Amino acid sequence: MKRKIYTAIAILALSGAYYLGVSVKSDWQNFSFSINDNLSLRREGSSDIYLYGQKGKFTLEGGLGPAFELADAGKSVLVRHYGLKEGKADPNKVVLLSIPKSGEGAARELGSEELSAAHKAEFKSIRRAHKEALRSGRAKMEEVDRYLLGQAGFLFANIHFIALYSLLPGFIIGSWLRGREKKRPFITGWAVSLGGIAGVILLISFISWLDMRFF
Repeated sequence: MKRKIYTAIAILALSGAYYLGVSVKSDWQNFSFSINDNLSLRREGSSDIYLYGQKGKFTLEGGLGPAFELADAGKSVLVRHYGLKEGKADPNKVVLLSIPKSGEGAARELGSEELSAAHKAEFKSIRRAHKEALRSGRAKMEEVDRYLLGQAGFLFANIHFIALYSLLPGFIIGSWLRGREKKRPFITGWAVSLGGIAGVILLISFISWLDMRFF
C-alpha cells in the first residue's frame, strides 16, 4: 500500500514539473489577435497588454498600464488603459488613447473636450474582443488550448500549497466522518478536501476554456 502511495506521489511530482516547464516556456497566459492588417493586440503578461503597429507598441511617454477595453472609432481605435501610480497599474486612473488604424504615427491621449464624444463609442472588453477575433479567424485557437494545459500544469506544480490549505477543511470533514465511524476518517477527509479544491480550480478553468473555444 505504501509503495503505491509513494509511486503516485512521484508520478504527480514529475507530472507537475513537466507541466510547469511547458507552462513557463510557452507563456501559457499570453495571447494576441489582429484588429486589422496594421494593428494587433498582444498580452505578454498581466501588466503588459498593448496595441502594436508597424513600428512597435503604442504607448505614451512615461508609460501606461495595461489596456482593458477597445472601441472602433472610424479611422482610429479607442483604447482604454489603466494609468500608472508609482510604476504600477492604477485601476482608479483611466487613460483613453486614440490609435490610427493605419498602424502608423503615434498614439494620442484624448483631451477633455473629446472624452464625452468618445464615451458614446461601443467599448468592449479585451476578453470579448479576443473571442470575436477567434470567431473571425484573427486569433489562434492554439493559444486558448495552451491556456487550459498551462492552468493544469500550474495547478499540479503548486499542489503542495493546495494540500496545505486543504488541511483545515480536511480536518473538519474527517471529524464528521469519525463520528460516523468511518475508516481512516482524517486521511479520507483531507483527500476529499484536496480533491474538491483542485477540482473547483480545474472546473473554473475548463468552463473558461469552453466559453472562449465554443461560445
